[in-house]
Amino acid sequence: SEGPSPITGPIRARPWEKAFSINSGAWGYTPEDSVMTTDQLVRLLVDAIVRNGNVIANLGPDKDGLIPPKQAETLKGVGLWLKRHARAVYGTRPGPFQPVDGLYGATFAGKSIFIHIVDWPQDQLVLQSVPGRIADVHNLSGETVKWSVTADSLALSVPQASRGRAVTVIELRFA
Repeated sequence: SEGPSPITGPIRARPWEKAFSINSGAWGYTPEDSVMTTDQLVRLLVDAIVRNGNVIANLGPDKDGLIPPKQAETLKGVGLWLKRHARAVYGTRPGPFQPVDGLYGATFAGKSIFIHIVDWPQDQLVLQSVPGRIADVHNLSGETVKWSVTADSLALSVPQASRGRAVTVIELRFA
């Protein structure tokens, strides 16, 4: 899948790659009028990983081989996001929830499921219940998360001030 178009659909059975340029869709140097923001790049990354994909982002260095400032700023921002959310990205697999386009997707590793919320349909997100006993719920993107479990659902609520700019990541830790 090439280009900056949104990534949609279910988890793919086989690994795949999203290739795009962060600079105006050009695969070489162009003026920095239209460089992807950190939030745009993080969103593409999350939309890929929750569907069993990865990304390859092209840069357009100048004639001296230097990365222009706006592109460098975007990459530094993605690096900071990855540092904060590393355990929800590295070494994870997609699922167990199928992604819902424009709302959320999930990854898991060990005894944790990570819910990557890209948009809040209301004040809370209600998911189907998950097997096992949830020992703790942690907001990797901020400070506060409220949660409740019933026999058939899991409700998550995060105040606006504790949400991530591009994506809010909630970790469900199981006993």
